[in-house]
Amino acid sequence: MEDKCDPSTLSNYEFVVATTLHLDIDVSFSTKKLSTITQTSFTVKQPVEKILLDTENVKVSKVEVDVDDTDLFKEATFEMLPDTKYIGQALSIEVPKSSLPLKAGQKVVVRIHCETTEGASGLQWMEKEETVGKQQPYMFTQCQSRFCRSLFPCQDTPGVKFTYTANVTVDQGLAVVMSAIIDGEGEKTKDGRMRYSFTQSQAIPAYLFAIAVGNLAKKDLGPRCAVWTEPEVLDAAAYEFAEVENILKIAESICGHYEWKRYDFLVLPMTFPFGGMENPNMTFLSPTLLAGDRSLVTVLAHEIQHSWTGNLVTTVSWEHFWLNEGWTRFVEDKIKAVMVKDEVYRKFLLVKAQKHLNDSLVEFEDLKKPELTALVPNLTNRDPEDAFSGVPYEKGCMLLTYVENLVGGPEEFAPYIKNYVQTFKNTPINSKAWVEHLISYFPGKAEVLKAQNWDNIFNSPGKSVLDIDMSNPYNDKCKAVSKKWIEASSVESYDQIIAEYPDLQTWSVDMKVEILETLKESGIKFPQDKFDKLSEHFGLTETSNIELRTPWIRIGLHSELKCVVDPALDLVKVCGRMKFLRPVYRALYEWEESRQVAIDTFLKMQPFMNPISANWVAIDLKLKSEKS
Repeated sequence: MEDKCDPSTLSNYEFVVATTLHLDIDVSFSTKKLSTITQTSFTVKQPVEKILLDTENVKVSKVEVDVDDTDLFKEATFEMLPDTKYIGQALSIEVPKSSLPLKAGQKVVVRIHCETTEGASGLQWMEKEETVGKQQPYMFTQCQSRFCRSLFPCQDTPGVKFTYTANVTVDQGLAVVMSAIIDGEGEKTKDGRMRYSFTQSQAIPAYLFAIAVGNLAKKDLGPRCAVWTEPEVLDAAAYEFAEVENILKIAESICGHYEWKRYDFLVLPMTFPFGGMENPNMTFLSPTLLAGDRSLVTVLAHEIQHSWTGNLVTTVSWEHFWLNEGWTRFVEDKIKAVMVKDEVYRKFLLVKAQKHLNDSLVEFEDLKKPELTALVPNLTNRDPEDAFSGVPYEKGCMLLTYVENLVGGPEEFAPYIKNYVQTFKNTPINSKAWVEHLISYFPGKAEVLKAQNWDNIFNSPGKSVLDIDMSNPYNDKCKAVSKKWIEASSVESYDQIIAEYPDLQTWSVDMKVEILETLKESGIKFPQDKFDKLSEHFGLTETSNIELRTPWIRIGLHSELKCVVDPALDLVKVCGRMKFLRPVYRALYEWEESRQVAIDTFLKMQPFMNPISANWVAIDLKLKSEKS
């Protein structure tokens, strides 16, 4: 475990580090561009003559520099350095010679005039016809992992945190939200447009910068929580997430005071590629969570938990991403256990974590990139996006569960969680610093902790090397039902299973998904009558719960049943969330009879898809070579 710089940034943040940022952003739907003037304050750490910032497909027209806060900006010479294969290109800014040499502790302010281009990977533009209400166009960003550099030049690394303010100008009739707190209600500009102002007073890394613009409405769900979305979806979203304040309080009981003042969230259009993105003060959520019965509300626990692990305590680089996601998964399971009032439920969730991890291992094996299954992968000369998978989530969660057991169990570990957050909040952290803090916090367990093979834990590819007891009654029940469905071979036996488990539809979504995933992984092919009875038992034909529909569709496609082709196509046409989109497209591709319709559908939908989703689906359908 060596201390080293972030290999996924081209910025020279070891020499100068951003501390504050102000943005004036003009949003143009007619040109599909953000025109931005950024003003960033840097503190010099080491003598330097040039400032290097990350960019990707950003057009820069002018750069000005002010040294020592004189408010006398001088136009600076700048150039775009050669494009890299993986992480964009650096903007090199020369500090005026009259201000050299810069010394440690000096302040430098850089003002940049720039605009986005068609290749902005962190932006998605939608015509009004693509929205639910079809009243106004829509735009949203997704900056994790390295996509903020496609919006404006910045130090695009989780190892640098800065506060920011912003003024955003849009056409009338459009609302704006950001990963910040809005100041007032906006004001009209001289040309009849609207300008909104925002402040983020907590320091955040660039990947947590976020903005969305559209026909948005708001509904309060508590004293510090509100949901935003299109008016047509607002009531459904408010109903689905009515428990948000309660989940936030549970998280506070585990991690300490919530320091971000408000927890608002935005339910995005279906093209959003993830289940959620933990943007501070404005979590972005997928509409796939709107099941109508609050059965998927616990997904919100993960995004809420990021307010502490990820947003307050942040990984120093994407190589140590498990410190964001592993910690968040670990505490997320604790929150869920409190919600169901059963600590044993955490063990069942670990079984699901193991399966998620196994899926990621298989995917990397197919890509011939097993080295990316290490908990701390080497990302030198690699796109950090290559390593995004279930590995940091699930291996990280398992590591923390193992350590919790090692030091005496949940009660002994509980105070440590709060101490960890308080110790490292606002400070980027790597795995070595975490281990050192862990050992110092548990002096009575220092020897057993030091005796762990940390190098193997962090750097070994493949399955987790840790032994964790995952036995639990929830998993036993799921195994029993799965076994019966696998072995059943007649209509009478199908009906007998249904009669034996008449309450199955009342089981948790996690349990039902576990059964369906087990049936899919068994590799057996269901004849039509058996598939129909399975659908009846789980209520799959009628459900709008995408967590259940996805494995059901995959079982049907593997069984070469034509009845699921249309439901599969319906899903991929509207869903941008990669958790569901990619497995269904892959299942369509694997069956020769549905392969071409999958390709044709993708090519038709590609112009309307999020760039991140479209890139990965193109790889899944063999339309694009694997990332090298």
